[in-house]
Amino acid sequence: MKDFITKLANKDLRIVGIKQVLKCLDKGEIRCVILAEDADSYFKECVLEEAESHKVEVITVPTRLELSKYCKVDVPTAVAGLK
Repeated sequence: MKDFITKLANKDLRIVGIKQVLKCLDKGEIRCVILAEDADSYFKECVLEEAESHKVEVITVPTRLELSKYCKVDVPTAVAGLK
């Protein structure tokens, strides 16, 4: 778990936000998706389906606030991806 937390802090290795993550999943640019458990259920479903179809690992964290802290962004973050 510490490995992905370290990578999320690096701007060059992370993608933040539902639109960007879905776009990068389609392009095959993401190795791992990190999803907040308290994210909107529709967004979670979309991300989980895309990740499964591209055979990308999904890691969950308890809250959007926790994920935003790992990503070093100022707003709650529902989903992030690692390149």
